[in-house]
Amino acid sequence: MTKRLLVALGFASLAPALAAAQAPLGLLPQPPDSDARWAPIEAMKKKGPGLAAAFASHVHRNARGDAMPYRLYAPEQLAPGRRYPLVVFLHGAGGSGTDNKKQLEGANLFGALSWTLPENQARHPAFVLAPQSDVNWACVIVEEGKPARRPADLKWCPTGVLGPGAGLAFEIVDTLLEKLPIDRRRVYLTGHSMGGAGTWHMIAHRPGFFAAAVPVCGHPDSATAGTVASVPIWNFHGEKDDVEPVETSRRMIDALRTAGGHPRHTEYPGVGHNVFMWAYTEPALVEWLFAQKRKTSSAASVEARPHVRGLYGGVPQEILDSGRSLREFGLDAVWMGSGSFTPERMALLRAQGVRVYAEFNTLHVAEYLQEHPDAAPVGPDGRVSPPPDGWQGICPSHEAYRRSRMEAFRTLLRDFDVDGVWLDYHHTHASWEQAVPNLPDTCFCDRCLSRFQKDTGVTLPGAATAERARLLLSTHRQKWVRWRCDLLTDWVRELRAILDATRPGALLGTFHNPWSDEDLGGARIEKLAIDLKAQAAHVDVFSPMPYHARFGHHAEPEWISRQVAWLGRHLGIQGTPGEKHRIWPIVQISDWGEAVPLEQVPTVLDHGSRRPATGVMVFAWSGLRKQPEKIEAIGRAFRAMRGAAPRDR
Repeated sequence: MTKRLLVALGFASLAPALAAAQAPLGLLPQPPDSDARWAPIEAMKKKGPGLAAAFASHVHRNARGDAMPYRLYAPEQLAPGRRYPLVVFLHGAGGSGTDNKKQLEGANLFGALSWTLPENQARHPAFVLAPQSDVNWACVIVEEGKPARRPADLKWCPTGVLGPGAGLAFEIVDTLLEKLPIDRRRVYLTGHSMGGAGTWHMIAHRPGFFAAAVPVCGHPDSATAGTVASVPIWNFHGEKDDVEPVETSRRMIDALRTAGGHPRHTEYPGVGHNVFMWAYTEPALVEWLFAQKRKTSSAASVEARPHVRGLYGGVPQEILDSGRSLREFGLDAVWMGSGSFTPERMALLRAQGVRVYAEFNTLHVAEYLQEHPDAAPVGPDGRVSPPPDGWQGICPSHEAYRRSRMEAFRTLLRDFDVDGVWLDYHHTHASWEQAVPNLPDTCFCDRCLSRFQKDTGVTLPGAATAERARLLLSTHRQKWVRWRCDLLTDWVRELRAILDATRPGALLGTFHNPWSDEDLGGARIEKLAIDLKAQAAHVDVFSPMPYHARFGHHAEPEWISRQVAWLGRHLGIQGTPGEKHRIWPIVQISDWGEAVPLEQVPTVLDHGSRRPATGVMVFAWSGLRKQPEKIEAIGRAFRAMRGAAPRDR
């Protein structure tokens, strides 16, 4: 806008401020509405059709039957032995569909095509990818009868859930990295509006993958600021955006800087949601983007990996039937459910020279309710809480149930010479092993409320359960959450005492939720009552369950090592010899909800076995028995681990 127009609109003070802010970033100095500044925008519109014609048309299809069209630009001349950058552009809502055209047209031509201008390709030859999605890039919950007009009206999925559009886009990028001469250190991501939100979303899922990101007028999730703070980011927004208010960008930029990041942020005064026209015609943006390179990881230590290479789900008879021993295959540990143990199976596994561990269900033995219905968890309304998605929990304060589980634990240890026992389902009544968890608030039975008051000194009014539950979830929430965590930790304390008295030297492990303290609003503690630091006083081995495909991360196995690395920082575990605690993740190789493609097997096991992990196990044999190609891929990966140097994240 001209200085005269700035004065007319009451923004006279912005004219010098605009010039001062633009100068250090190398932005074009003209006001946004000046003729000189409109000139490159109009020129770009005219060049659009010719530039788009240079993009080849393709369709990506995966093993699940999902498809995503995409357009791909390749530099005119590829020099032998040279690798080139890749720019990934995510279109806005106007580019949605399946025609494989709209992502390069209209509003989208600026972000998709500017990189292919002859003058830009002459200085920075690069591949440009423009996928087309018919759903949102980020994860959005669509509510029937409630159309969303603006990003602010959308119901976003919990932090950490990968959107379907983003997942397919990741698959395309991963495929191109294998097929084309792309420099993996220089993969860039950008998008506007819906694509800007997708840009924030995708860098949060692979923060170490992209060399830089340019979100434009996109909706960010400030809860991910700590995750993406290290990513080079240049964010653009229009000050007068009435679709995605500029305040959302400002909050995110503040959060990034608080987290130690150094993002660039450009606001254009007087400009609305069409800010992409100005952003993508800034020559300085092109130069800045291609100057960014992802740092390579430090060299791996030469210390040998002391890895446990395990399998969960019973005796892998199919391996034995192939004429190989389990050790020859690459296995050195097997986990079985406590109810699956027999003297014959134990003898067979011992003869194979592998360690044998039991899985023990603590708080979800649903059959107990058949004769003890009073052990069912109670919801905030005072009624029995239905099993969320079929997963039935038990009230953790039910003393008779607790005694029955302690005796079953003791019997298991007496009857079988196991190397250790892993606690499972040790959380409150909930269904969390899925992309969108179902986490009801429980248990508000008279028994729990009475014990809570006794243990904490809090006095609840003699009111209906609903009113008492309301107070616990608001006024007394901090004490309520702490009490629930302490109750479940006390179970672990007693189980540890039984193990030490009955089978000294055996390990106590726990299969547990893989979320960080920040994921899903701290739901691991707030909803599931899993306090890992408190349980560390009694547990030897932590086995997070980062089932990447099941949890909406099927296209990003890097999520596995990211969650494991967080756990190591959280518990102070580095993965070095002699540490008191160990991390042995259980990773998804079998198909459950989402398929795990064969080619992903070694990658999944690699990410599951990176430090601070010193062991890894495969989930789950029952789903793998009829997949011989996957079985062989597991064996190759496990055999490669023997004597290999560890990889740092």
